Amino acid sequence: EKVLVQMLPMATVRIIFLALIYDMQMTIGSSHGAYITETFVDSALQRQGMRELGTHILSVVLHSCSSLRYELISLINEYGVAGHDIRISFLTDVLGRVANLRNTVIMEELLQTRDKDPTERILHKVDVEMPQQSGGFFSSGPEYVSRMLVLTNKRVLVMERPKHTRLGHVCTHCDPAKFCPLGPTVGSDTSYAKLTRIVRGSDSQMTVLCWAKHTPPSQPEERYDVVICHDSDASRLLVRTLHTMSGPKVGSRIYPVRDQLIHQRLSRLASGSVAATTWAYRVLPKSSRFSLFVLTASALKEVRVVWAHWVAPVDDQMDDSGEEDGPVQPCSDEEEEKQEPHRGSFSPTAMGRKFKTKAQERLNPADEERCEADNMWDQLSAAEVRQLLAVRDEAKTSGSMNLNSKRSKILEVRQSFEVAGLQMVEFDGGEVPVLTLQFAEELVTIRFLDDVARERWRRAVADVLNKWNHHSQWQRNWDNK
Repeated sequence: EKVLVQMLPMATVRIIFLALIYDMQMTIGSSHGAYITETFVDSALQRQGMRELGTHILSVVLHSCSSLRYELISLINEYGVAGHDIRISFLTDVLGRVANLRNTVIMEELLQTRDKDPTERILHKVDVEMPQQSGGFFSSGPEYVSRMLVLTNKRVLVMERPKHTRLGHVCTHCDPAKFCPLGPTVGSDTSYAKLTRIVRGSDSQMTVLCWAKHTPPSQPEERYDVVICHDSDASRLLVRTLHTMSGPKVGSRIYPVRDQLIHQRLSRLASGSVAATTWAYRVLPKSSRFSLFVLTASALKEVRVVWAHWVAPVDDQMDDSGEEDGPVQPCSDEEEEKQEPHRGSFSPTAMGRKFKTKAQERLNPADEERCEADNMWDQLSAAEVRQLLAVRDEAKTSGSMNLNSKRSKILEVRQSFEVAGLQMVEFDGGEVPVLTLQFAEELVTIRFLDDVARERWRRAVADVLNKWNHHSQWQRNWDNK
């Protein structure tokens, strides 16, 4: 705490908070008049990634710096009383990140006690959705189940959320430093040595992890887990950590590659430029369903991904029903930034990706050093490492099957709505990030996985409406929520 206070004094925390207030004020458009203009969209794009980074810093201060905690809460209250736009969903996001940091510490102690390994440390804990071929990776029903993906210095865990009995919340009898009353259960426990591919999606949320499945005397096979991160900035850290932990040396590590299949099918499906995409829940009268939402210049599409037809990218990319691809190249963070301006409809404006900052570049070596300390590879002999890597390579080869006949069927449009029929747009100001769109034929309610995704859609919807001839008829109102 002392080191953090010296590196991050209250004056700096205040500047970060004021920058976030400025972003919230500009994002809801209270400084751009009552009508939709391109100024609103352009100003929001200049601050790409600032919301995620600033929110993370505030959550770390609230969790780790008891000496600054009260001052920060007083600062938030001071500007709220003064009438500044401090959104409830933003505060909910900050508190959610604080709870995540707190649970990470408790969970690390739980794993060390349960498995009697004091050297195991949690590197990242991410709230995720894990859709799969059967409709739900852990669920027996049609609904998806939200889980936690935990990366330690020893293994990859998929865990169930902590249970709070029938109350649905933490009681007042259990120790605040413990789970109430039961800790999360482990759904799967996988070694980094079984990781065969790391596939980054064309959006900022999706990552696919491919694993070697070997049961002697049969040949190694390849299976995969689809991971949809709740936080928009979590996927990049997740991929970077998996790359570092995937091998004992740089030459044996797995480099992430870009998923071309969904990217190409969306390009065909959109029939034009894509303004925004996100994984979210469609709220229905009696239930909700997990879908990929695509906003184009002319329509909003709710898309279901048929994961049984998904194919991992290989070195020599296969034909995609008449669409030729070049060879798949390793997808590093540096290459990502070079390719961003040339992605056409999948530009940072459309896809809402997070740019890497100079601060992150300085922190990368420290992150890698932390991952490499006391990892699983240190406990293996050179012969064991060679054997594990050989099995991994064999499984990767067996998974490179040509399934061109199925690839064109990977996306299934559940519903499509024309923008011309849009009558009302409402971004709810409550704790849950919700967007409601009233079309002529139906009311569409989308529940986003985090507040950042909703704000990206706020400017994307404004951008689409601004390009229509009747954009001046759209009057913008806000309620300071």
